[in-house]
Amino acid sequence: MRTLACLAILTGLLAQMHFAAYAGEPPEAEARKKRVAELIAQLNDKDCSVRGKAAEVLGNFTSEEGVFPALVKLLHDPDSWPRSKAAASLSGMGPEAAKAFAETLQDKSPGVREMAALGLCWMAERAAPAKDALLKALEDENARARDHAAVSLARIPQAKQEFLKAFSDPRVTVRAAITRALPDSGEENYGLLAKAVSDPEVSVRMAAVGGLSRLVEDADLVIPPLVTALGDADKGVRVAAMAAIGQVKQGSPEVIEGVRKLLADPDAGLRAAAAGSLAGMGAKAATAGADLIKALSDENQMVREAAAYAVGTACPTRESAPALLKALQDKEYKVRAMAVLGMGKPDAGPEAVAAILGSLKDEWSDVRRRAATALGVVGPKNEAATAALVALVEGGDKSSEVRQAAADALHRFGGEKGTVQALAKALKDRDLHVRSMTAWSLARIGPQAREATGALLAAIDEEPAWVRLSVMNALGAIGAEKGVVPALIKALGDKEWEVRERACGALGRIGGPAAEALPALEKALTDESAEVRKLAAYAIGKIKSQRPRPPEPEVF
Repeated sequence: MRTLACLAILTGLLAQMHFAAYAGEPPEAEARKKRVAELIAQLNDKDCSVRGKAAEVLGNFTSEEGVFPALVKLLHDPDSWPRSKAAASLSGMGPEAAKAFAETLQDKSPGVREMAALGLCWMAERAAPAKDALLKALEDENARARDHAAVSLARIPQAKQEFLKAFSDPRVTVRAAITRALPDSGEENYGLLAKAVSDPEVSVRMAAVGGLSRLVEDADLVIPPLVTALGDADKGVRVAAMAAIGQVKQGSPEVIEGVRKLLADPDAGLRAAAAGSLAGMGAKAATAGADLIKALSDENQMVREAAAYAVGTACPTRESAPALLKALQDKEYKVRAMAVLGMGKPDAGPEAVAAILGSLKDEWSDVRRRAATALGVVGPKNEAATAALVALVEGGDKSSEVRQAAADALHRFGGEKGTVQALAKALKDRDLHVRSMTAWSLARIGPQAREATGALLAAIDEEPAWVRLSVMNALGAIGAEKGVVPALIKALGDKEWEVRERACGALGRIGGPAAEALPALEKALTDESAEVRKLAAYAIGKIKSQRPRPPEPEVF
């Protein structure tokens, strides 16, 4: 009986397998087919977001029956969102998609044609079957459709000849689209863009400057046409060229001369931009010094402000100091702020230092803040500068921004002249930004700031967490002073992962003397934060590599 029962069960299983083999598709295929049908139905939903999402998901089912024609139909949707999702999904398909896009480029709706061109863009070289339609689309009245078509042609190797020929097209819209579509590499492209900088049409010249700004890594090729563009009759082209040159950051004589000329431009915004650009070139722009000093008298405040800073960075002290002293009398506080900042130099003379100290009494806090920063650049050799910054850090200004700038400036003074004591006191400042900056300055001073250890340990539980982060940095930089390692071990249990991470980093920086932290650091290897685990491993490695080794046993 038992044998017969087993045979019956086996016979039943074999029958089920035989039926499954001839009953049609497996269950998962049926479910997939059902899901596709649901998504295709959603393409007709009245909510455009539903249609768009359905089209996006159908991109995972492009081989299923009915998906391709449904997505092609959606390219004609009245809303751009579903159209863009349909184009994206179709772009992952083969030649039939390129042909569908090519046909759609003839649609009456500009938005539909735009999405068709964009879809071909995404197909890159697979869009080759649509080459002729794309060439015709360069004449489209829709600017975005033209641009997408041009970019698509640039990505089709078989269309290179027609693409380059379009640079000489008599229609400005075509030339502009082709110029914007140039790939971001290749010496041939530099030559084409350089030629386009002299095109009679502004839109083409703008497109050329935009293209050159994407190729700034090769300054030798980019600079000449950009300098040409600096003299363009159109303000927009000049501004774009100025911005592109700012990305190059090359103080070549040609660039400096081109930018210098713009200090006399009729447009105040461009004059200010020129001064700012020269400021970024530093001492290389010294040849433009006379023009920058002249710009300190410009009728426009923005120009004077930018010129004040540029004079400070570009001109030697002997030339800049007298001009900036005069600028300190400007009626606009922003100009005075940039002037006093520019006067902050290590070789500043007594008159310049006295003027900076005088600016600490300016009614505007921004001027006083810049003066504090300038004193930091003057440095510890000047006792008056040191005394003034110490007084500011100890609460000598009502503005927290000024006290913060003074705390930042004092890191340049190391452990000299009572600066560490002043910073230790500032850790109790009423403003948390000042306290945080103070801790950062102590961190940059390093072991010389050990006198502030007690004040830092007292601040280790500061709120919010980002203040504690700066305290951790300072303790790690100072080293294994009394109480530091136990405090950092305690911080490994902080509720904020950033604090735990910073504590690990500080212990690693201390190294061998922090050996007592090894058990806590090994526990931190299981922390929920990957960053904490990574820094814990780093700290363990640093500590173990620097621990003194036990003496080797004597061999008799």
